[in-house]
Amino acid sequence: MAKRAPNRDSSGEDAPLLGGFQTGFFGDEPVTKKPVLAEKLASSGKVSKLAKEGQASKEGKPAKGAMIAKQSPENVAPVQEIRVGKVERSAAKPAPKPAAKADAKAGGKAGGKGGSKSGSRSPNALDRFVVLCGSEEFLRALHTKALKEALAAAYGEIDVARFDGLSCTPAEILDECRSFGLIARHKLVVVDDADEIVKEVNRPIFERYAHSLAQQDPADVGATLLFRCGVWRAGKLDQLICEVGVVLACEALKEPQAIGWATVRAAKRYFATFGAGAAEMLVERVGTDMGRLDGEIAKLSAVALGDALAKEKKGTAGNAAMSDAGALTAEQVPSAEACVISREMIAKWVGLSREEDAWTIQSALLNATPGQSVAFLRELLDVSREPAVKVAYSVTDLARKVNAATSATKAGLNPNEIASKLRLWGPAKDGVMHAAARVSPAATLKAYRACVNMDKRSKSGFCGIDEGLERMVLQVSTMLNSKN
Repeated sequence: MAKRAPNRDSSGEDAPLLGGFQTGFFGDEPVTKKPVLAEKLASSGKVSKLAKEGQASKEGKPAKGAMIAKQSPENVAPVQEIRVGKVERSAAKPAPKPAAKADAKAGGKAGGKGGSKSGSRSPNALDRFVVLCGSEEFLRALHTKALKEALAAAYGEIDVARFDGLSCTPAEILDECRSFGLIARHKLVVVDDADEIVKEVNRPIFERYAHSLAQQDPADVGATLLFRCGVWRAGKLDQLICEVGVVLACEALKEPQAIGWATVRAAKRYFATFGAGAAEMLVERVGTDMGRLDGEIAKLSAVALGDALAKEKKGTAGNAAMSDAGALTAEQVPSAEACVISREMIAKWVGLSREEDAWTIQSALLNATPGQSVAFLRELLDVSREPAVKVAYSVTDLARKVNAATSATKAGLNPNEIASKLRLWGPAKDGVMHAAARVSPAATLKAYRACVNMDKRSKSGFCGIDEGLERMVLQVSTMLNSKN
């Protein structure tokens, strides 16, 4: 069988294949033979056409199969021999980048907690891609408002387009970002529940969009894309966003942070100050939710303003002054030092709003007199607006636990074992076990049956739920304060 002619380039030299080795074929049998050595080519100054084309490429990389006469030892790792089938080839792998440079390029942790351009700073008019993520919805709203104001100051009037991540598509969002407005020079595209649209399939689309933004001047981009969500999964997209914007975490505040924020918010936004221990009391009753805190501060500052006007004899009464406060001039408005929010004011105007509020009646029953217990019940129902059914269940549950603990104590069981069976811990454990030691099983059983019977009567229409609750509280509180 005739031998096939070897591959040759225009210079007449054997054309190198597979990164330094060439193959020829005799019929169906593969044959591998060594080409001219790279040293001879370098000394003679002859380099194959493919290598010249590879060196002239735009990316600065050699063409596939081309022979490179010289390699920089700093950028190339040692040559490794790779065997594929019956053909041998040598592959030069680029050396890995230093770890320090890779970490600097990554920009630290994603999610706005240490990136080079993300973190605790607020979004500004130069940002073209912003992510506000976290459980604190009020803080996300504050940053959104600040971003709108920054864009309006930079571009004048702006258009705002809103999308729902549960129902829209990436094409609709990006079309809105890339289209021109009719009048406004800039637009803000807001996507709520953005974590639902940035899934595995759609994430590369937004990665390419963020990469394209990095190639443009911010002044040439006519839209700012704002993602808002409660949960955000960090990844490569965060690094790309940080090059053109910011990823900001809006998490719930801790109690010390909430106290400080409430103090600053009252002074700067509502021109009022907190008295001694008032800010702590407000956070204790309302919790750390910034939206609730802001609403209560606005209400209390209005009450404080009315009291200040009444003291300065600029209004006939606090309520009348509150109603006319909107018509006051700047000279008539008292200073922040005069508008003081006191603990008494908070106790009167702010109800408990933590989720465990209905269960706090158990602590009141264990430590208060019958009259104090009924007053606390009215506060739960009238001020805190707690459901009566939930409060009734809490009172009945306390009567059940005290009855079970009393019977077990009289039977001689270990107190720790009793608390474990009844799932008692903390102050509730001490209160129940102390009551079980001084009250008889017959008295606790009578109170427990009275609670069950009263709950049945209120649900059957024989009495109102509020009346039934007051009788239940009186029965249990009287039993707990007895010493038989």
